Amino acid sequence: MSQEDPKSFLLDIQSFKKRIIIKYIILFLANLGILLFGFFSYSEDKTNYLLMSVLILILIILMFIRNGKRQLDILSKMYFEISGNLLKQHGANGSCTEIELDKIKSLKLDNLLGYKRILLKSEKGETHTYSRIIKFDTFIEGLENASSQKIQTLHRNKIKLLAKTIILYSPSYATYYLTRFSYTKLNMEMTYLILTLNTMFFIHNISERKFEGGISNKLARRLIIILFLYFLYQFYRIFYSGV
Repeated sequence: MSQEDPKSFLLDIQSFKKRIIIKYIILFLANLGILLFGFFSYSEDKTNYLLMSVLILILIILMFIRNGKRQLDILSKMYFEISGNLLKQHGANGSCTEIELDKIKSLKLDNLLGYKRILLKSEKGETHTYSRIIKFDTFIEGLENASSQKIQTLHRNKIKLLAKTIILYSPSYATYYLTRFSYTKLNMEMTYLILTLNTMFFIHNISERKFEGGISNKLARRLIIILFLYFLYQFYRIFYSGV
């Protein structure tokens, strides 16, 4: 990397701000949907339930605003630095992690949700992802020079992904088909239960560890935990609440 190239790279905070806003809107709508479902399913006096729901939504909004500001504050203090053969990630609390670029296994580039993303695989087999960085092309150039590797553009195997989707969701299709026949004693509640279970397996199979260029392992774990809790709720409704 030439001397006039910048060594420090900041995150695109505006991009992260949009992402956080969209994420919290989706989470708010999901919580609103759950509360509305409970409201219309509640056969007794709905006044208390409505008041409780409004209070819960207000608390959720306040929590989202607080967490969003905290996340943006942390991200605004983070930056990356390429120094010699080292890639340093400086945290908001003064912490610093380092990766030896001359020992990495691979350096790949893909596109996720309209943003370029770098997939850097370390010598230990760990995958580190980087996106939404100001002067992204200069950052890539610095990584290439320090690692002596040319970045490869990653093309996802869409046929493989389609095949996985069909196979993993086949139990849901089968269950839905069997609901047509009364002797099976299956209903749509059971179809939704199987669909949730299939979705957990699907998310696991499109995570980075199972599918190159897939969603991050961290995001996959979070989604699976949420779906598992919902699965337990569905299981209870079907087998213990008499639905």
